[in-house]
Amino acid sequence: MNRLLVLGCGAILSFFLNRADAYEQATHAFITLAAIDQTATSAGISLGRRLGVDTLLALTEQRDYFEVISLSTSSIIIPREAQRYEVAIADAFDIHLRSDPVSAWLLFGSVREDDNPSEDPPTPQDVSPGLRRPLNHFFDPAFNRPLTVDGLILIDPDVHKNVDWAIGARNAFEDSNLPETPRSNSFTIFDAREAMFRALTLMTFDGADYKDFAANQDIGTRQQWRQAYWATAFRALGNVLHLNQDMAQPQHTRNEAHSGKGCLKGTTCLGGHTSVYEKYMNARILRNGTFDSVTPFSEVVPIANAPLTLANYPIPAFA
Repeated sequence: MNRLLVLGCGAILSFFLNRADAYEQATHAFITLAAIDQTATSAGISLGRRLGVDTLLALTEQRDYFEVISLSTSSIIIPREAQRYEVAIADAFDIHLRSDPVSAWLLFGSVREDDNPSEDPPTPQDVSPGLRRPLNHFFDPAFNRPLTVDGLILIDPDVHKNVDWAIGARNAFEDSNLPETPRSNSFTIFDAREAMFRALTLMTFDGADYKDFAANQDIGTRQQWRQAYWATAFRALGNVLHLNQDMAQPQHTRNEAHSGKGCLKGTTCLGGHTSVYEKYMNARILRNGTFDSVTPFSEVVPIANAPLTLANYPIPAFA
């Protein structure tokens, strides 16, 4: 889970930079894989077989996918490739493209939704909008609003609610079937659906009719493009799963800065103190006996090394 930046003014823009290490992104990978496992277990077969993409070379171990950037009247297709960063996290969970490509691409998306260049080491930034992505991970249901804090407009004047960012709609509660065009996020529900359609048909709708965009390509290229679009579809769904998971983090359901940036004195931080909750959850997932609370507390906290219960637990209730 990411530790977000927020608050400040032009003189302290650097404090807005999000810093979320691979372990916290591994938290998203863990939850994603747990969901996949429960889905597959309930059906008694692998997720790929259940979806019918485990035959006829629908998906292979190739790392290619597409970023489809939505413009006002058209789109730009940019070839991309899964990078060592997310592949290494998947390997740590024993998930590999060659043996389980569906799970791998879902995991890749769940990890890469938190891309941020201020991390140490920086996460890959092959997909825009990079820094601005985590700003769209909030939704306050009590006030029906996205992240809303002073100075945010200096970083991004068009921050979305989590649900709109995930679906790809300007206002999902008014019309969830109306895509935002153009839109900054290229890995939404709309994009996953379009990628699946292209993978199945090698066709797209140009506003007036459907056309075969691979008509002049040889069989090998057509097959490669199909596989890349299948990868894109699951990659986008992985991004959406990340956003769904963030809604189970209380700090993402209200304007609570938790970046641990710009700490001036004691526990007063311009970007909010770091999320101890996320540090604790990450340590639980990694089965560690301690975790470092990092700035501004900088304490090593001992915890019980107990596994997480991800299903079949009582519904939380509050007085």
